[in-house]
Amino acid sequence: MLDDKDIERFEFKVYRTQSKDECDVWLAAIDNKTGYGQFGINGVCRGAHRIALEIKLGRPIKSGMQANHTCDNRWCVNSNHLYEGTQLENIQDAIKRGRHISPPKNDINPPIKYGEENNNCKLRKEQVKEIRELYKTKKITYSKLAKGFNISGGTISQIINNKTWKGV
Repeated sequence: MLDDKDIERFEFKVYRTQSKDECDVWLAAIDNKTGYGQFGINGVCRGAHRIALEIKLGRPIKSGMQANHTCDNRWCVNSNHLYEGTQLENIQDAIKRGRHISPPKNDINPPIKYGEENNNCKLRKEQVKEIRELYKTKKITYSKLAKGFNISGGTISQIINNKTWKGV
């Protein structure tokens, strides 16, 4: 289990919001392949979101289980947004929230859906607001935001400069 020094080091790398409803964002190392935050303990890198959940639970995550997000933000370490669950539960949760990409319908001219109504949408309004707020702090670059939210730097630029998500 984590000791007090590990927890203190972990907390130093987190941008904490004032609300349990908003994402607390990991500001340190990011795994280039998965986009998830990484935290080193005794020379071993582990998922920052997993560490956040273990701190909340007061124990390691059970074998065969994972730390699932309710917010779809890979950089989020807000323990209120995390739960111990299976991969199947994670997929079912994504489907229920409309975040799972489903095959296209056979309609000839389906209506175009924008923002959260589009099944391929990667962000929610709250995440767009969070991106803009994080960038205002000047503590985080376009590149890090892009990796954390699993979108391109160009998309981050469009969001920050109000080219997209204008109504948010």
